[in-house]
Amino acid sequence: MKNDAFFFTKAISPKRVLAKQPFTTQKEVLQQLSLLLAKQGQKEANIINSALVDRERLGSTVFPCGIAIPHASLESVYEPSIAFISLENGIHFSHTKNESTDLFCALILPKNHEQDYKGAIETLYQQFTHHGMLAELRACTNDHKLYNTLLIDAVIE
Repeated sequence: MKNDAFFFTKAISPKRVLAKQPFTTQKEVLQQLSLLLAKQGQKEANIINSALVDRERLGSTVFPCGIAIPHASLESVYEPSIAFISLENGIHFSHTKNESTDLFCALILPKNHEQDYKGAIETLYQQFTHHGMLAELRACTNDHKLYNTLLIDAVIE
């Protein structure tokens, strides 16, 4: 992807970032991520949630170090959007049995334009695991601080 920092900063907004949430199940996390990503209300959130759940069934989007990057492509999406949630306590997400996941970065992309964003998931993972960023994200105790930490690290890269 060209200009990864620009992509990230354009795709995320303060309204789509939540810190230290009390969710305890995969279902709760995906539902909240879907609500954050939806721009047109509950109906769109349900469509996004279904797409994220379907993608998880294909294979886990959990990476080592306790971060998951659930993602989907939808025809109703015209530009990429990112939502980010940190949890108070990690949960067993998807097919992971021994490792808990406490950081979630959901990504929705326009259908039929996946090639334009090829490598987005790997780029996000590399960004999050670079120079202790995971510890910084986990230390954020409020939405504003979490959003700013995400942006600062995206721009520095």
